Amino acid sequence: MRLQELFTDLEIQYVYPVNRGTPTRIPDDAESQASVIDLVVASVALIRQDGFHYKIKVDNRERWGSDHRPLQIEIPISGSKPEMRCKWKIEAWSEEEDDYVTQICGELGRMLENVSESAEDLETIMERVSTAFERAWEAYSEERKPSRHGKKWWNEDCKQAYQEMGENGGPRNKEMRNKMRRTLRVARRHYFDKQIHNMASDRKRPWDLMPWTRERKQSLLDLLPLPVRTLPECHGVTLSHLSHILLHNNFPLLLQFDGG
Repeated sequence: MRLQELFTDLEIQYVYPVNRGTPTRIPDDAESQASVIDLVVASVALIRQDGFHYKIKVDNRERWGSDHRPLQIEIPISGSKPEMRCKWKIEAWSEEEDDYVTQICGELGRMLENVSESAEDLETIMERVSTAFERAWEAYSEERKPSRHGKKWWNEDCKQAYQEMGENGGPRNKEMRNKMRRTLRVARRHYFDKQIHNMASDRKRPWDLMPWTRERKQSLLDLLPLPVRTLPECHGVTLSHLSHILLHNNFPLLLQFDGG
């Protein structure tokens, strides 16, 4: 009754999923009974909006070893799609991802000691939860520019390792997680080694692809034979005059200086 009173004070209500009655917690002990202990609440105005959708995912592979099923919630957002020039992300299977999860779990674990006795207490805790995620994200995420190339190094070995990890406890299984990282490392190394080999074979030197190391274009006067380049010194013609003659009167006319 206290929880229902709290919902009333906050002007929110319990949301039923489209697959109503589906358990949200699947105990690791096969003899224990599954139950619905994950609740979703929202304002009445949000629930009544077209496009609001809530369901419980029942594919056990998506649980990644957790005893709770993931909850999928779709919320309608009005307005035009913002232009994304860059985005912040945490690279999957990185040390930063581990530190991100560790920091959040630590801060959330310390909140378990607090008991919400009122709507104000609940709002305070939710603010702390939001702050915990925000601090961890700012600490470990990096700014990345969108790329049309994607992860071209991803291969069948990566796909197989990913599926195997999902079927054996997900990232919580340290052995499977380390195996996934090794597979990704090998795939990236193989892909980029092949790219470097192809560049070295086609262009002889991989650094030829860098614009500041490419062969510079010769100037107009450098393309002339040496006797022609010495004509200005012999006849008192300036280099700018010579270039003007070459561009506007064609090269054969320049040869009239010879023997003059």
